[in-house]
Amino acid sequence: MMNPFNDVNWKPGPPELRIFSRSLMIGFPILASILGLLRWIRTSAVPDWVLWLGSTGFAIGLLTRMLPRLAPPFYMLWHIVTCTIGLVVSNTVVAAIYYLVITPVGLALRAIGRDPLDRKMLPKDATYWKNAAKPEGPERYFRQS
Repeated sequence: MMNPFNDVNWKPGPPELRIFSRSLMIGFPILASILGLLRWIRTSAVPDWVLWLGSTGFAIGLLTRMLPRLAPPFYMLWHIVTCTIGLVVSNTVVAAIYYLVITPVGLALRAIGRDPLDRKMLPKDATYWKNAAKPEGPERYFRQS
């Protein structure tokens, strides 16, 4: 399991806070425009919350750009929320792939009696060791196909 909280700089310097402010000023209006356009395509109307989303993000970005001392709390809050969402979504996707893809394939292989790893345990065998083929020589390292 990956932990997105490990990748966050919890003591950001001024350059990182400026980048964060700029991303708020640019990102939220773009996100609001995309959401508003999608809503307008579906209903021929743009809801008020779209304008609020874009203007609030731009205002917070502008405020943190002009007053850098206000940026760290917004930076921390933003990363806590997004890392939590990322942690939940990534674990959900991994679990879904495991239970919806890998488990059915394994059950199907078991049902038809196929054992790709050749793990048969035969009581008559003295050992389960299988001899590996000897390598051809060091030249084979130069032709990897």
